[in-house]
Amino acid sequence: KNGYFGQEQCSVGDMRNNSHNDSNGCSDRYYVYKDWSHDPPTQCDLNAIKRERALHPSAQRLPSKLNRMLGDPALSGVIAWKPHGRSWQIEDRNEFRRRVLPAYFQHSNVASFIRLVNAWG
Repeated sequence: KNGYFGQEQCSVGDMRNNSHNDSNGCSDRYYVYKDWSHDPPTQCDLNAIKRERALHPSAQRLPSKLNRMLGDPALSGVIAWKPHGRSWQIEDRNEFRRRVLPAYFQHSNVASFIRLVNAWG
């Protein structure tokens, strides 16, 4: 496949080093996007799917449980989104251990919850 850079057309092979020198010798950085969604899965992809399926059932449901916890106004002082909205935080560890973990995960071990979150990614 070919791509365009400015007025010049460069082949993907020419783009490997991610730079292009124009007629003045100036170098610009760019990248080439390839849509992999229509390619068949690789063995690496299949192995990742197997690992995800092998997770404990509570790990597979983690995103939906987190969504419910973070959306519950009664828990806003215990676990909440950070102001920028890109991450969340346990604000009251004792209340989280006492009220939230038993209700959502049938245990009260915060370290186990943190391992579960880290295993999810």
